[in-house]
Formats: sequence, structure tokens, C-alpha cells
Amino acid sequence: MWSAIGLATNNQLRITGARLAAPIVRKTTAAVPAVFFRRTTIHGAIVVRRGFSVTRILPSAATKTAATTKKPAAKKKPAAKKKAAAKKPLKKKAVTKETPVKELSQGKKRILLKEALDELKRIALFGEDPAPLPPTAWSLYTASKLRGTTGSVKVNIQSASAEYKTLTDDQRAALIDEAHKNRLANAAARRSWAHSKTPEDIYRANAARRALERLGLRLRSSMLASIADDRYPDRPITALAYYFQRRYGSGEFAGRSIIETGNTLHTEWKALSQPERQPYVDFAQARQAEYEARVKDIFGSRGIKASCKPIYELTRRSQSLLTTPPKGTEP
Repeated sequence: MWSAIGLATNNQLRITGARLAAPIVRKTTAAVPAVFFRRTTIHGAIVVRRGFSVTRILPSAATKTAATTKKPAAKKKPAAKKKAAAKKPLKKKAVTKETPVKELSQGKKRILLKEALDELKRIALFGEDPAPLPPTAWSLYTASKLRGTTGSVKVNIQSASAEYKTLTDDQRAALIDEAHKNRLANAAARRSWAHSKTPEDIYRANAARRALERLGLRLRSSMLASIADDRYPDRPITALAYYFQRRYGSGEFAGRSIIETGNTLHTEWKALSQPERQPYVDFAQARQAEYEARVKDIFGSRGIKASCKPIYELTRRSQSLLTTPPKGTEP
């Protein structure tokens, strides 16, 4: 049962606009066991009745301020669109510049020249050619005489040469026959060796040998000899050359000089009409198409120039190293 004091206190409470929130201020008139605990909410305040005492739990000032001033809810910002990841710029390869030849020392030039020449010799297939048999009667006789001899080579060669002059006709005829067989054997061995390589390798080897010959190096002529390869097509002739070939082969110009014959045939070609020239033009175009198709089979889409580009660069580098004076010796 509520006491008269509790009821009077309850009627006098006039608390407005408060909410239940912490922190709170607790005012208690007396301590009463928790078993008699009751609470009543009046206009946002809590009144706790414990027997004959009343406890009011009032909101703090901070809570009142928050209750009276409501802040408008913040508008949600639209989610920012993810930017496409920027592509990383490709790193440029560092370009190594060649040191000008004029700035190189003599020792460095010798090293670079040796490297360039060794690479050209490797492409030229130096040292891979089959060893030839003596191709002439004299070389065959001399080789047989020098086999197993000691002493000066020059003296032994002079002695063999003197003996060769005293040979009979039958002995020389036997040597000539054997030398002819050697030449046939050399051609067969060289052809078999060439066919063990690709046509592109043989073409590059011949290009490298021509480059070494132009550099003026002291090399044996046999090392610079061109390698025959019947797999590579012959270069096609022009329409004019085909006309010259047909007219000269007729025998009409027998006994006349080449210059006179050439001038006459050139004048005839100029006098021909287009329909008269057309058969020669068609023949030349057909041979050109066949040649280009065969070259494409050998070198692929790269072509001859791309295949031989390293040879041209090595040749240019070697020429500059041979002709440029070393550093510090310029006039």
C-alpha cells in the first residue's frame, strides 16, 4: 500500500522532455531492501518506490540537450565508382650505344676485330670443308714424295719438282688419270658435305667468304672458294638477255667480236615492237616468279637481306676497325 507521502510526491512531479539515458543522477531518500523495488515512468522520469520512500532517477543535462536538438540524419554519399586500374607503362629496354671506333684504344680494337673476324669465319664454315685429294698430276707426285720426309719443306719440294721433270710419258699419264679421279672424288665429297647443311647455311657461308675476301685478309684461296650448291636456284635473266641468248645461239654472229655483236643485237632489240618483245618478256617474268618462290622456300618470309644482315654488320664493323686509326694517333 502506498503511503500518503508517496502519493503526494507522485502528483507533484512535473518532468517533461527527458529520455532514459546514461549518465543519470540518482537521488534516494532512504535505503529500502530491493525486495520492495518498484519503478514507474512519469513523463520520461523514473520513480522508484520502495515502501515509504521514493527514488527519482533524473536525466543529466547532456541527455536533455541531445533530446531537444535532433540532428538531421546525414545523407549517404553515393558509392564512388572504382576507377579503372591505370595500365602500367611498359619499361623501355635500355639501348646500349656502341662506343665510337675513334675513341677505342689499340688493344680494344684488336680484341673487337678478332671477335668480328672469328664470327665471320664461323658463318663461312671455315675448317668444315672436306680435305681435298691432290687434284693435279704435279701435286699428286709432290704429295707422295713429301709423305714421311723430314727436314726443310722448301728443299724437299724443290727436290720433288726436279724429279717430276724426269718422269716418262707413261708415268705422267698414270698421274694424270689418278688426279682426274681425285677431282671427281673431291666434287662428290664436297657436294655431300654441302647437302648436309641447309641451303640458307651455304648461302650465308658464301656471303661471309666474299666479305672476308673484300676485307683483304691473308687467307688461303681454298678457304675463300665459293661452295657450290645445286639446290639454290640460278638468278633469272631479263627479257633483253634472253633475246641476246637466243640470237647469239643461232650462229649468225660466228666470227664477230663480242662488242660488235652486242651493239648489233641491242639495236635490233630497240627496233622490236611490243608484240614482238612480249614472248621474251613473258619468259623472263615466268623465270622470275619461279626464282622468288624457290627463294621463299629456302629463307622463309624473312628473305635474303634479313638472313644476311649479321654478315653485313660484322663486315662494316671490321672495316671501321681496320681503317680507323687508334685513339691518340689522329693527325
